Amino acid sequence: MTTRRSKKPIAPATNRFDGEVLGLVLFALGIFLAITVALPATGTGFMSMTAGALSGWLGWSAYLLPLIPAAFGVLVFLGRDLRGLARRVLGGALVVLSLLCLHELARPGEAGHLASVLMNPVFRAASYGAVLLPLVAITLGLEVMFRLSPTVLLRRFFRTVSMMLAGGAGMVQSAVEARQEGKVAAQARARLRGGLAAHIRDLETLKKLYPQARELSSWQQEARDAARTLGSLDETALKATEKQLAGWRDISGGFVLSAGKELHGAVVAETPQAAVQLTALQGDVKAGRHVLAAELPSTLASGALEGVRRALVMDLHRLSARAAALESARSKAEKRLEKPGAGVLLREVPAAEERRTRWADLETALGEWKERAEHYPLWPDLAQRYDRAPTELAAELAAALTRTPFVSMAEPEVWEQRLKEGLLSAAQAAEAQVAPAVPVIDFGFDVDFDFGIKKAPVPAASSAPAPASAPTPTFGVPKGKLAQITAAPSAAAEQVGHAAGAEVPGASTLIISAPAPVLVAQSALADAAPGPVTATTSTVSSPLPAAPLPSPGPRQTARRPGKPHPRRERPSMSPQNWGLSISPFPASICSIRFPNCRSAPPSSTIRRGCGPN
Repeated sequence: MTTRRSKKPIAPATNRFDGEVLGLVLFALGIFLAITVALPATGTGFMSMTAGALSGWLGWSAYLLPLIPAAFGVLVFLGRDLRGLARRVLGGALVVLSLLCLHELARPGEAGHLASVLMNPVFRAASYGAVLLPLVAITLGLEVMFRLSPTVLLRRFFRTVSMMLAGGAGMVQSAVEARQEGKVAAQARARLRGGLAAHIRDLETLKKLYPQARELSSWQQEARDAARTLGSLDETALKATEKQLAGWRDISGGFVLSAGKELHGAVVAETPQAAVQLTALQGDVKAGRHVLAAELPSTLASGALEGVRRALVMDLHRLSARAAALESARSKAEKRLEKPGAGVLLREVPAAEERRTRWADLETALGEWKERAEHYPLWPDLAQRYDRAPTELAAELAAALTRTPFVSMAEPEVWEQRLKEGLLSAAQAAEAQVAPAVPVIDFGFDVDFDFGIKKAPVPAASSAPAPASAPTPTFGVPKGKLAQITAAPSAAAEQVGHAAGAEVPGASTLIISAPAPVLVAQSALADAAPGPVTATTSTVSSPLPAAPLPSPGPRQTARRPGKPHPRRERPSMSPQNWGLSISPFPASICSIRFPNCRSAPPSSTIRRGCGPN
């Protein structure tokens, strides 16, 4: 059963604009401190008082204070890692403070009030032995600055001091022996004493590096015994001891050579597969062959994904930089191990162990980066589809990618399903939308087009024949054309009303809403077909009597005196010329048919050309 590795919580992405603003503020603070410290502390203003306080408490170190915010501001503005700078600033502050304390011990009262407060109690307790405290603090500060092992510089310092003291004591002893025994024997004894001391130190070093090698302890004990009896030896014994020391050096040199070759082979094979993979990935991204090399548009979802892509590329660059630094240190160690020695082994064995640890950390970091980046190839297309979706879906994805980017990217199926559901919901909402109703304009007044005429109730239809109506005047229809008007049921009137909008070949119909009585006009032109056209009305009688339209008389023309005016005959406007017949029924529809018109008029006005030819 496989267990899923628990993922580390991802810190929320920071805004690039906030980092730039903070960097500018820190850099401006550094410039302000530099100007403040440079001003003379003789005024009464704020900057002069601040300069006096800084110089009084920190002494000459106040001039170094503006470098701290300025350096942090530059790195924050560029978006670089601050851990290295913070470590160097902490170690540098410890070194500067130790130097201030040493200055206070050498020249009291000139290093500032802070150094006086720190060193006065120590000086009263230990006198000039208080110098050791700032020296130890300096070594610790340098170790913090350069990421060295704790107390490594302190041990080297005391080892160097002990060697110098031992060398000085040996020189004094050689001088005394030269006066007592002679110059040649004294020089041989001094030379042998120095060789034995160096051999003992080398064996001590090898014993620390390889504690499992028990022969080193026996070699070291032999060398110490020879050094103790060196003062009682004569010239012959001194020559024999000198040859013995050369043999011991050859033996220890063989041990060093064997250990150096072993370490050299380990350093050569030190580069893991992670470094090769990082180099290949870095080259693909720079050459544009990797999916992370393609920039995304600055839309809602794609813009958030672009931030994730840049974070992945930046992490890849950092891992590549770490791998390059480790590879550079490895190549330098490989060259140094070509000529191994006790001192080289003392430096390279701990360095090789540290590099192995850092290579392992690099492999772990590369594995985590691969876990974060393995889902990215599926997301550019998905983000573009979210951008084409409704804005709410794109905003939701952008918020998730900003808040928990890699957790969200590890669930592409969930976001695919969310997109499908969102699109389906949007489609259903669009279908459910009802078209807006046409607005009704109410002018606030009513017009009664019936003019107060009351309509009689329509009797029920019966099978009895309709009563004959009075003959309708024909007004002398010309050319034998007769327009017949007969009474019919009200259904016929409705049929005429519905058929008014029908398209009849050779005829045009206009429907006009008008009060009773209603005219039904039938064109009876000579060139029209002689088919019978009837206009029927309902059995409802009109309250007004049916009467023929009066025929207008001949037009009266005025004559000017003395100038005869010829009479010009004009066509009469009587209904006979238009084939009009009157039906006095109280319907509200007037149907006027013009057989010679090509199409129905679009409004209640009659087109020109729809009359007699």
